[in-house]
Amino acid sequence: MAKYTFDELTELDNKRLGELVRAGGTPTIAEVVGYDFRGYNVPPVTRLIGTRKFKKGFYAQPGADDYAWGYNVPVAQNDKTEPWLAEPNEENPRRYYFYKVFPAGTPGYLKECAHALIIDYSKWSGTFFLNPVRFTVDYLVYPDPENHDLIVGRSDFVKGPINFFMGHLILERHNRNNYEPPQSAMR
Repeated sequence: MAKYTFDELTELDNKRLGELVRAGGTPTIAEVVGYDFRGYNVPPVTRLIGTRKFKKGFYAQPGADDYAWGYNVPVAQNDKTEPWLAEPNEENPRRYYFYKVFPAGTPGYLKECAHALIIDYSKWSGTFFLNPVRFTVDYLVYPDPENHDLIVGRSDFVKGPINFFMGHLILERHNRNNYEPPQSAMR
């Protein structure tokens, strides 16, 4: 497998990124929990809607070994060469669009991504039922199985039998997080 940098992955086309997702190594929940990853949505439309750059964090549910939870953090939509700056600020980032994280091989998801770590936004009950983000499922893999700091993802819209590809995302381990959700958020 070719070795890539974060910046190189953000420049690849859907065909090559799809190949990497299909052949990638499997991240585990334990490898991502406790970290925030800087993220980059590859589809050009994300620049227009202000979601090109983001952070994605992961945290454990006490007593649960077979799943975890996560969140997104909005960041300044500056140039890709500039730092990922959390909004409203690094000390107090806004966490939103929460999701549940499942291990690879969880039944009911894309068979071609059975080796991927799964993020399912529909499992978070706090998202408004008509919000389109609620119908997003991401599949995460290591493009280089030796580098567990770099992840390529595939993002799909899923509503019942409807499932279509929306684009790819790139993640890179950015910083440790010490997020502890309120008890009311533990489901």
